[in-house]
Amino acid sequence: MKKHELFLFMGILFLGIVLISIPPVWAQTPKYHLKVGSVELVDAANTKGFEAFKAYCEGASGGEIKIDLYAANQLGSLDELYEGVKTGLYKICQGDETITGFFDPMLVLSIPYLFPNELVVMKFFKTDFFKKLNEDFAKKTGVRILAATTYGFRCFTNNKRAIKSLDDLKGLKIRVQQAPVMIEMVKALGASPTPISWGELYSALQQGVADGQENPPGLIYDSKFYEVQKFLTMDEHTLAFNLYYANDKWYKSLPDNIKKIFSVGAQMGADVEYAVRVYENKVSIAKELEKKGMQVYVAPQTLKNTFKEKAQKPVLDFLKGKIGADLVNQAVQTVKKIEDQIATETK
Repeated sequence: MKKHELFLFMGILFLGIVLISIPPVWAQTPKYHLKVGSVELVDAANTKGFEAFKAYCEGASGGEIKIDLYAANQLGSLDELYEGVKTGLYKICQGDETITGFFDPMLVLSIPYLFPNELVVMKFFKTDFFKKLNEDFAKKTGVRILAATTYGFRCFTNNKRAIKSLDDLKGLKIRVQQAPVMIEMVKALGASPTPISWGELYSALQQGVADGQENPPGLIYDSKFYEVQKFLTMDEHTLAFNLYYANDKWYKSLPDNIKKIFSVGAQMGADVEYAVRVYENKVSIAKELEKKGMQVYVAPQTLKNTFKEKAQKPVLDFLKGKIGADLVNQAVQTVKKIEDQIATETK
């Protein structure tokens, strides 16, 4: 190679190295820089979902979007995140069942034994019925749901005995959220509902203030309730779900292509959490809880039916008085249609 050709080659090589080393302009100046908060642990399924959301949005936008994730209550509790999104302090954050305290019609999601499995739940979140609930929620609160996912179903744990019949629930002090629907359900099953805040739950179980509680298996494991609870009954009585909240005014102001990126990314994150949690709840978590010393009882359908017959009607009656029979009946009918559709598809 001649000398001038060598210099030319070295110059081009050097220029290439310099260009590669300079971050793209869009990486330095994103148009949409969001702080996104959640409350679950850094390695939890929900956090994995938000990581997928972040990766998709940043990549699909060509760097116009930058997302900083803050898990484990770093930006506040679920109530604080909701208020932050509502006021516009945050643009997108995690939501969950606490939505039922902000918007009564969402209480239909708390009907005991309404959903037979997670597949039905995910299809329900894509129905016109749920879309209408979301639109009404956004109009009333200024907060929109970009995506919804289930992280399992609530199951009973306690320190006294394995719950294998209605009689086994009698007299047990079961911690519940401060929610009338949950109180009605536990009361109907013969136990004593004991409202205790989430932050005080572990110590309440440890000190015997409550005999038991009810949460999805994955959350029971993540929260180390196996240290203070002996028995788990996988009865899957009510739905547990997470949401991707967005400030509605901000979201509506976005260009259509950016809106689509955020909505697709949220659904992608929701699907990731769903997949991880279904595997954990159905396969791995029960084994891990048994290794930690818990006795796990998987409730047969006959027991679920018995619990449903006892618990569902009082809750339905309560909800019909609170939000109207039409809305409650529509929710039940929507689930039935999904079940029929799945049955037809799987023949």
